[in-house]
Amino acid sequence: MSTLDDLIKARSYVAAGWTQNVVARNAQGQMVLPTSLEAVSHCLDGAVEAAVNFKSKSDLPRFRMVMRALAAQLSVGPTPYMGCTTAWNDEPERTIVEVLDLFDRAIKVQKHIEEESMVNEVKL
Repeated sequence: MSTLDDLIKARSYVAAGWTQNVVARNAQGQMVLPTSLEAVSHCLDGAVEAAVNFKSKSDLPRFRMVMRALAAQLSVGPTPYMGCTTAWNDEPERTIVEVLDLFDRAIKVQKHIEEESMVNEVKL
């Protein structure tokens, strides 16, 4: 799957149920692993973990690519870092609408990047 596919899938997890201060919750509101079948809500980072099915170190590069695409859409300075998404998601005034908007912006940019990449491959 591409970074774009992972962003779209992660967005769908947030749209189905969003949470703060933990990566994922079950129907009883208890913390669970984001990849758990019991998870009914995810924070931004947990949604990405679930989308890439993050279970081992081999999944880390894929996870990082998606997180960088999201962090790049936050106004955090010239070099986005992973932890900024957690803090941003967990701000008390944050809303699901803002989180979904962040995904939408990242998806739009990633779609352009991947389309450009395909055009350049065709030219070669």
